[in-house]
Amino acid sequence: MNSVQLTISLRNHRPSVKRTVVVPSDASLYLLHRVIELAFDWDGDHLYLFETRRGRWGDPMLDDVIDDEAASVATLATREGAAFTYVFDLGDKWVHDINVDGLAEGRRLACLSASGPNPIQYHGDEPVPFDLDELNRWLAEIDLTEFEPKPAEAAEPEWNLPAESAARFAPEVRALPVIAAFTDLARWAAPGRSTTPVGYLKRAEVPAAHEVLGLPAPQPKFHSARNLTRFNGWWQTAIETGFIDIGTSTAVDGPAPKELEDDQSAVGLWLDLVRRSLFSWRAEHGLFHSEPFDNYGSKLHARRLLDQAAAADEPLPVAEFDGGDKEYNRELLAQLSDLGLLASDDRNRWQLSELGRAAVSAFAYPVAWLLRDQGEDPDDDA
Repeated sequence: MNSVQLTISLRNHRPSVKRTVVVPSDASLYLLHRVIELAFDWDGDHLYLFETRRGRWGDPMLDDVIDDEAASVATLATREGAAFTYVFDLGDKWVHDINVDGLAEGRRLACLSASGPNPIQYHGDEPVPFDLDELNRWLAEIDLTEFEPKPAEAAEPEWNLPAESAARFAPEVRALPVIAAFTDLARWAAPGRSTTPVGYLKRAEVPAAHEVLGLPAPQPKFHSARNLTRFNGWWQTAIETGFIDIGTSTAVDGPAPKELEDDQSAVGLWLDLVRRSLFSWRAEHGLFHSEPFDNYGSKLHARRLLDQAAAADEPLPVAEFDGGDKEYNRELLAQLSDLGLLASDDRNRWQLSELGRAAVSAFAYPVAWLLRDQGEDPDDDA
């Protein structure tokens, strides 16, 4: 078994506080939490989280958090250059940036180097000098057999779709234009593409990424990929669904293309994509965009169109969809079709597709269920 070398830096702290540690890659994330507590002299009286764009790990009693005792360090330390965060004390939020320096031979637990003093956790505390030798003595006393990942409890499925239905729908999911575009983007990113420290694609890479996704070329004088609303919606969604993996300075392909090979995983990935692209609360995220509205305004209206199609007894012409002019509605209806939720007939009338009906079945009712999942009122027309 290998170990992984990590550099852990306390964000926005002066003076700078940094620790470089090596931990077994097959040990639980809970062990890494204990190592960070010791290395930064935190007390053990507060909640904490490990976070990436794809999820959160920590105490499973928290909402939407995966048990860190059931996940290995390798779950987040996926490759050299990978990055994730650790938040200690969810009130004061001491944020630690964790960078994966590389793999180390053997199964080791040690602190290799450190800079900066132990941070002062509470006002009025006296500073405690950092002692590398003392920390390594503590780490040497840890019994690694107590930190093997425990079996994960079976989670309730987020969607209720029988296995035979997943097998029937998976080929259609793989053929969707949106899935094909994300798969092409992952393949394009596989050799490594330059990003900013916060994960936005660097300007020189952006035109090629637009071409891969089939989006119009960006204006020549654009300032940053973050300012390209439609492209950024696609890019962030690709990260959150696992088609793209972001490290400290590069983006590569993520695990999603491989997950598509399994029928259940493929359909689950598509349903997650539906939820994230249509119902994420973050305004900059999502696949839906149509001038003059930004991504969030467009996704709100796309939800209304989906709601109307789901409630209709027969296919609806574009003119019968409420709100927005015909061209705006037509563009969003086409984008809902690319996502697999709607289909049009030869008279340009729109209705739920077979996949759309599967989403209704899986989620009980897509709009109301998913709005409720995001903490919004499904009866609120906003």
